[in-house]
Order: sequence, then structure tokens, then C-alpha cells
Amino acid sequence: MITVALPKGGLLKDSIRLFQSVGLDFSAFLDSSNRQLQIYDPTGTAKALLVRTHDVPVYVEYGQADLGIAGYDVLREKKPKVANLIDLQFGKCRLSVAVKESSSYRRSVDLPPHGRVASKFVNCAREYFHNLNLPVEIVPLYGS
Repeated sequence: MITVALPKGGLLKDSIRLFQSVGLDFSAFLDSSNRQLQIYDPTGTAKALLVRTHDVPVYVEYGQADLGIAGYDVLREKKPKVANLIDLQFGKCRLSVAVKESSSYRRSVDLPPHGRVASKFVNCAREYFHNLNLPVEIVPLYGS
């Protein structure tokens, strides 16, 4: 039996639709009254785990799932030891550098060296500013 890690949130519906197209039905996760975090496909061929998006590659890396669906942003951030097999062409995202509207800064390269940048994507932000040769302090921030 194959085990699939499915992401909660914005990628879930498209992920379920993708698996339905190959004959696997995990649509029970879309029922708001269903509180299960693990379901079996009615054919008995596969089971799916419903996990946080950032945990999908961890489940695959440590063998709790055979495959999973996660955004490229998550794979770049986590840098797990998993294969990135295919771009599924859904779930677009954009990482942006934002400042107050009243700020005089209009481009990332205009920012002063050694400033603070808050980000949920710490590794991606660090890599981005490193490539700009702009030293900044990255502050991990996971809330709003």
C-alpha cells in the first residue's frame, strides 16, 4: 500500500483532484465534518495523511509517506533529502520583500546593510540577500 502525505490548506483540493484523475479517492478530507487525519482510498490501494504543508517533505524524508505534495517554496526552505519529481502546475506563490508604503526604498538593493528582515522563509530570505551581497539579520516570524 502506498502512503501519500497531502497538504492542508490551499493545495488540498487540487491534490485530491489530481489523485482522483488516477483512480485514488481521498475526497473525504474535503468534508468539513470529517476530523480524520488519515484515510484509506476505497480501493484499498493507498492511504493518505493530512498534514501541515511544511511537514509534507518531513513525512517523506523520514519514510512515513512514500510521496507527498508540497509547494516549491517549502522544498526550497526545508531543503529535505527528497526528490522533487514534477511541477504539478497548481498552487502558485510569490515571496516578496515589503516595506512601509511611505518608505523611500523601492528595490531590495536599496536597503541599508545590516538591517532586519522578518520572514517565515528564513533560508529563502537568507539565500536571497546573500545573492544580493547585502548582509541582513533574518528574524524568524511565523505569525502575522
